[in-house]
Amino acid sequence: MSPLSLLQSGGAAARPGSATDLVEGKRLRNSGSRGWRLTVVYPAVLAWLALVLAGLAAPAPAATLAGGAYHSLALKADGRVVAWGANAPMFNFGQCTVPAAAQSEVIAVAGGGFHSLALKADGRVVAWGWNNSGQRTVPVDAYRAVIAVAGGAYHSLALKADGSVLAWGANLPSHDFGQRTVPPGLSGVIAVAGGGWHSLALKADGSVVAWGANLPIVDYGQRTVPPGLSGVVAVAAGLQHSLALKADGRVVAWGDNSFGQCTVPAAAQSGVIAVAGGAYHSLALKADGSVLAWGANYPNVDYGQRTVPPGLSGVIAVAAGAYHSLALKADGRVVAWGRKSEGQCTPPWQRLAPALLLLLGK
Repeated sequence: MSPLSLLQSGGAAARPGSATDLVEGKRLRNSGSRGWRLTVVYPAVLAWLALVLAGLAAPAPAATLAGGAYHSLALKADGRVVAWGANAPMFNFGQCTVPAAAQSEVIAVAGGGFHSLALKADGRVVAWGWNNSGQRTVPVDAYRAVIAVAGGAYHSLALKADGSVLAWGANLPSHDFGQRTVPPGLSGVIAVAGGGWHSLALKADGSVVAWGANLPIVDYGQRTVPPGLSGVVAVAAGLQHSLALKADGRVVAWGDNSFGQCTVPAAAQSGVIAVAGGAYHSLALKADGSVLAWGANYPNVDYGQRTVPPGLSGVIAVAAGAYHSLALKADGRVVAWGRKSEGQCTPPWQRLAPALLLLLGK
């Protein structure tokens, strides 16, 4: 069975975990800093801070936590990346073997299908893991002035400080559905997201641009932005669906809804400050620190990733893998639930601690 079919099906040898399976580690110690701590000032960071002050974004950038298909990533306060999961041979392509270049001065992380990305403080992108389609072959233009990164199943994205977007990977005919072909003239972008076969860009004017999924076999409408969609402050992409967060705290979803991943619950119609997309499920973080999850409503894809652990609160960032969910709490703890058979829900606490949010200290 190919990694592609494993990503879509969840794996032949997979078995659902309990809906209550989760890992909540010991409180992570901080490095002694107090108050706000800004490591690097980039336009995207300043834009994020503006959203925080306006009450429209979570008080921690989602780039401190990321999910790949079967692995997870966390960013430590000292600029190091920690990765875990993908411990089954059929899923292990080195995406959890963090290179030396990602052991210092990293300011953001992103997970692709079977690869990982890190953004350095000097604006350089580092990638590792599977490279069967060129997804970790970072182009020269991504060696500087990058302010955000995102990963898709077999492609990678980088947002430049000038508002332009770079995309690479998916260079095999069986993987190329146009997701790496950035629309000509695209500019003024402030955020990017990578899905299975499509890409999303959020523009400064609150509009969304989507591309890829250009063949019927993978086109579930995920690249067809709802007419009139505006006032968007964040975007996220699942395998075959897309999510947008509006300035009024409302979530909009489109694309594949085979498992309810685009059926936004009433509770996500207000007060949401962040979104994330998994293979067949969606996550939303509320302003009160609670988490909502929906989708994956069929036994074959339900590993408990949509069953939020009872009592989970104080969350400031969320991320989604293919079949697992991640939440970062205000006290520095990470909570993970959903599929755990590859270790993606078992953070290595001995390597995570001491850890802090990228910009926050106590």
